[in-house]
Amino acid sequence: MDRKTVGTEQRAHPRAEHFMRVPYAVVNTAALRSVGVELPPLNRIGSMLDMGGGGIRLQTPEDIPAEATLMLAISPLPGLPGGTGMFFARIAWKKAIPGGGGFLFGLAFVQLDPEVQERIVRHVLQLRESTRDT
Repeated sequence: MDRKTVGTEQRAHPRAEHFMRVPYAVVNTAALRSVGVELPPLNRIGSMLDMGGGGIRLQTPEDIPAEATLMLAISPLPGLPGGTGMFFARIAWKKAIPGGGGFLFGLAFVQLDPEVQERIVRHVLQLRESTRDT
C-alpha cells in the first residue's frame, strides 16, 4: 500500500476538502456482532471537513468516546448506488477545539468494500482536480 506523508502523519489514500453535514449515530460495537440487532437512528449531525479513501475528518459539538464506532450517512456521494453511502468508522484520533468549539475526529472506515473505496478515491481525485481549476 502506497502511503502519502502529511506532516508526521502517513496516509494510504488521497484526501480532499469536502464540506457537508453528515448524520451519524454512535453504535455499540458488541451489539453490531449480534444477529438481528436494530441499528440506532442517525439522530446526530456533524460536519465533514474532508474525506479520503480511508476515512473522513468530522467536527461535532459533542465529545465521543475514543473506543466508539460511528455509523455515518454520506450523501450525495457520486458513483455510489443511490448516491448515499452508509459507513461504519472507528475513531483514529480526536481533539477538542479551543474555546468550546466542539471536537474534531479523524475517522477511519471499517470493513469498507474495496469497490466502494475505489469510487471514493475517484471522487476525491475529481474534487482535488476541480479545486485546482478554480
